[in-house]
Amino acid sequence: MTGLQEREDLTTAENLLSVSGLTIRTGDGRTLVREVSLELRRGETLGIVGESGSGKSLTARAITGLLPRGLEASGGAVLDSISTLDAPESRLRKIRGRKVALLMQDPFTMLNPLQTAGTHIIESLPKGAIKRGAVGAEIERRLSEVGLAADVAERYPFQLSGGMRQRLATACALAGDPELLIADEPTTALDVTTQSEVLNLLREIQAERHMALILITHDLGVAFSVCDRIQVMYAGSTVEEGPAQALVKTAGHPYTVGLKRAEPPFRHYAPELSTIPGRVPSADSVWKQCAFAARCSWVSDQCLEERPSLQPVGDMRRTACVRIDEIDEELQAEMGIIAQEGKLPDIGAAQPLLEISDLEKSYRVSPLLGRTRTVPALKGVSFGLRTGEALGLVGETGSGKSTIARLLLGLTSAESGRIILGDLDLSSYKSLSGRERREARRRIQMVFQDPYSSLNPARTIGGTLSEVLQISGRRKIGTSVADLLTQVGLPADYASRLPSGLSGGERQRVAIARALTLEPDLLICDEPVAALDVSAQAQVLELLRDLRARHQMAMLFITHDLAVVRQVAERLIVLRHGEVVESGSVEQVLEAPQHLYTKKLVQAVQQTRGEGD
Repeated sequence: MTGLQEREDLTTAENLLSVSGLTIRTGDGRTLVREVSLELRRGETLGIVGESGSGKSLTARAITGLLPRGLEASGGAVLDSISTLDAPESRLRKIRGRKVALLMQDPFTMLNPLQTAGTHIIESLPKGAIKRGAVGAEIERRLSEVGLAADVAERYPFQLSGGMRQRLATACALAGDPELLIADEPTTALDVTTQSEVLNLLREIQAERHMALILITHDLGVAFSVCDRIQVMYAGSTVEEGPAQALVKTAGHPYTVGLKRAEPPFRHYAPELSTIPGRVPSADSVWKQCAFAARCSWVSDQCLEERPSLQPVGDMRRTACVRIDEIDEELQAEMGIIAQEGKLPDIGAAQPLLEISDLEKSYRVSPLLGRTRTVPALKGVSFGLRTGEALGLVGETGSGKSTIARLLLGLTSAESGRIILGDLDLSSYKSLSGRERREARRRIQMVFQDPYSSLNPARTIGGTLSEVLQISGRRKIGTSVADLLTQVGLPADYASRLPSGLSGGERQRVAIARALTLEPDLLICDEPVAALDVSAQAQVLELLRDLRARHQMAMLFITHDLAVVRQVAERLIVLRHGEVVESGSVEQVLEAPQHLYTKKLVQAVQQTRGEGD
């Protein structure tokens, strides 16, 4: 069952949560969220959608009384007759877990690495709720509810996959039997099949418990597949709200259209990806005008004269667009446009660049309790890559994708097999001379999933790029930091900024600029857009496609997102448990998958995007 399929009629259900005029400010008076209102009925699912910086997570934290220190909330938030904005902390502690629970994006940060799964659940249960002799049975019941076996109770978080950790975190959040669960980007970091499983799990548990759910996400497809209603936020305010069934077909605000159009198509390659130019502004900088005006194709003087309020547009829908009556037909036409279908660029008779043969790699796992065991990571993996070609590596967590990247970079060694890059044998970095090792690391560069973690937070962008220019020797031939920033579409004055002053997409552009400074033959991209909003994702994908064509650079693109890999790679390899289970052109593999596992991946994407049967 999805949010777009028939569900019980919730229009007569009583309200569980009412938020009115919620405003969040910093200690020095800056506004982060301005006058947000929402209502949620018992058993209902509300999706709060928007890019990073829209105020989604802060709104959730204010409702639960968990705002970071230094932030203050005003307005009203009433949860089942309890005002949460002005309640004392002692009262809030009693309702957290029982009335409302919060499920965060990264389950690993929610879990104590020194405690077993069973201990996590015990500590999450209300005190005195379970008699001493029934604790084991209760742990087993709670694990079973989220699809985990009883023996998981003895495992530690590091012994669980990402999906299993998210299921455990869900079990802990539900241990107090809350009436409202707030899930903040619960599937963003998960592979496609696990994402589908977690979303199905949330739907099933919600239906069984008649629990209300707020799903915070930047992915409209996910919201449409799960939610009854959608609330779109931008720059700290609500710009549109309405039933999911209505918004999936029509939109009442240009921003909603922009988010929908920015999703990469799964069924075909698009020569040009739709993006929303610019970035989300601060709430204070746009409080006297339409917040989206600077990025809107339909902006007029009227949009700049006053801040628009939410107005009704049709049945149970509201929008903050003052021009909706004038531009409605154009909006709906834009909403229905499918990205133009095209063919991937032909790299012609390119020369072989990389040859990987029969790679075998295992890891020794030493749990806190029990015997050390050997876990195979790669089992006889072989593939090749030509100059200028892009090869996609897809598979669930633990399939061996990142292990291949680590072997190519010399961060670990294989037990057997060969890695040949041009005239360099990289099978063992220990066997290379100093000159060969430096050459290998120049010719292979990497872009990581989290650009913030890969940049020094204390060093300016200019300082980071200057260091690489110095190492590469390109400064001697006149290449400057400004040249590098221009190459990745950033203004030269960004050199003086720290990473914290950039958006996620901008930080990833800096990471790409740093990698390209050494003019690599092969760029390894390990989930480079997984943590980005859909618009920033589209911008980075367009940048990578342009740079690859311009520099004739080969690319190994590691991802769990099949729609993304379709827009980047010519060929695709599907990995499962360290083995290649299917390979071929992207079109062949995605349009006519042969292996049962590949079919499962494709079906999971279709379900999450609302394209399944």
